[in-house]
Amino acid sequence: MSFGGGPDLAFGAFRLSTRDRTLSGGAGQIRLPSRAFDVLVALVESEATVVTKADLRRRVWGDVIVEDNNLHVQIAAVRRALGADARFIQTVPGRGYRFVGELSRPPPSPAAAALTSTNLPTPMTEMIGRDAELARIVALLGTARLVSLVGPGGVGKTRLALAAAEAAPAGERWMLDLSEADSAEAVVAELGRALGGEGADALAAALAERRALLLIDGCEPHVDAAAALARRLLRRCPDARVLVTSQTPLGLDGEHVVRLAPFELPGEGDPIDPDQALVLDAVRLFAERAAMVDGRFRLGAADAAAVLQICRALDGVPLAIELAAARAPVLGLEPLRARIVDRLGLLGDRRDLPVRHRSLRAAVSWSYRLAGELEQRVLRRLAVFPADFDLAAAQEVAAGDGVSPEDVVAGLSALVQRSLVATGDDLIRPRHRLLQVVRDFVRQQPGWDDERPRLGRRHARYFAGLAEAADQGWTLGADEPSAACLDAELESLRAAIVWSFGAGGDAAVGVRLVAAAARCWFDAGLYAEAAVWFARALEAAPPRTDRALLMRLYHLGELAASAAEPPPPTTASLGSG
Repeated sequence: MSFGGGPDLAFGAFRLSTRDRTLSGGAGQIRLPSRAFDVLVALVESEATVVTKADLRRRVWGDVIVEDNNLHVQIAAVRRALGADARFIQTVPGRGYRFVGELSRPPPSPAAAALTSTNLPTPMTEMIGRDAELARIVALLGTARLVSLVGPGGVGKTRLALAAAEAAPAGERWMLDLSEADSAEAVVAELGRALGGEGADALAAALAERRALLLIDGCEPHVDAAAALARRLLRRCPDARVLVTSQTPLGLDGEHVVRLAPFELPGEGDPIDPDQALVLDAVRLFAERAAMVDGRFRLGAADAAAVLQICRALDGVPLAIELAAARAPVLGLEPLRARIVDRLGLLGDRRDLPVRHRSLRAAVSWSYRLAGELEQRVLRRLAVFPADFDLAAAQEVAAGDGVSPEDVVAGLSALVQRSLVATGDDLIRPRHRLLQVVRDFVRQQPGWDDERPRLGRRHARYFAGLAEAADQGWTLGADEPSAACLDAELESLRAAIVWSFGAGGDAAVGVRLVAAAARCWFDAGLYAEAAVWFARALEAAPPRTDRALLMRLYHLGELAASAAEPPPPTTASLGSG
């Protein structure tokens, strides 16, 4: 937020230019994050008047809702910039903050020479959201010497790392970008020369006596080189901090891993007010980036639902949302929402981004190529799952034809480390899933079509067995996990039934599955859907199907149809193939 272009202000050894948005000290220009600079200006211009937290948030962030910890991060950044003169910023308990220095308004003068203490690039746009993650990383960098920001491609690791590097408690800040480098050694040597040396040893020597933070960005193509460099710096530079972005951790002692997930979004069935949707980080990002492409674009509450659907289809991945937003002023929201199913083909052509991020396909392909042959093979097989799954399901479905259950464990572990497979918050009984864009990409790879029939059969048979075990548990009244409702498996049950009754499927497996899952449909209140599946199972049942099973399906169908309101849909509306 801009505070105008008034005259320079001076206090102590500092000169503050609101026109040039610079803060200079005795040694030259001092780098401040954009929000922190705005906080400082707001306090200085208030000249000894207490500024409440609410007023500071309004003046710096406008109508955007932010948490107190984000304001604390910016205040801390200001105090670090002022160093020994941090006393100029006084906390007034229970009220807010106050600037207590003596101000003067000096005549204009040439800008102070910039102090060569950073090569961090200046971001072209404000970061949307990530306040909690930023505060956590900055806090970690106050105590931890190695922090790795890990997540899938396009999730916003670099942008968040730059913000954290600016706000972190460090003197000098340097960056190494390995993402597009043919040789990690060449990039290290270039930074070493900038600091007066040559190579990794010279870089370590140059930083040995400095209080510095080194951001190593895009480590996944050169993980071993990045790990070796980080280890060397941390051993030889006692005051250094290393911040890493990568799709996989470095695997070093003392490494603190922060996993960055896509933006959180409400589920399809969760009601949300349009005004609430407008303040979601994913929707805000879409609206801001679309307005940058065409300044006439304005997102109102009436359109929030369409944008929310687009963001859901893109799993809340920031890069995907930005690429989609760039198309919105041309295509229109509704056509874009209708076409977003072609995620990989629709979203691309951003020349201002690194090659790996210029299209959604490029971002996923980049990650896929870095995986090993076994990991790629396991990933292709896991793409049969339409939703999240556990390890037992993964082993049962993905093992076979040259891949052992132990290979599945090893491959899945590596894919989670590479951020190609996401793990839910429950780490006691973990469930995993592929982002939709990853699943789309994998299903287009050579070998998928050949394996699809075998995978579909294994998938359907596994879930038929799971449903039958649960059905038996319900019948016996057993208080066992197998007797619990299969709520978490609804999407996989649907996919298995659709495959079973589709071309090349196994109708006998489908009949077993529909009958065994009856309790699950009823407990979830899905009577209309259940009635459709019971009717479909009776229609597709093979000639030698057990008569008792057919009678059960018939009676269950009548019960479901009578409980369904409105009348059940047709099978066509529930999908096919």
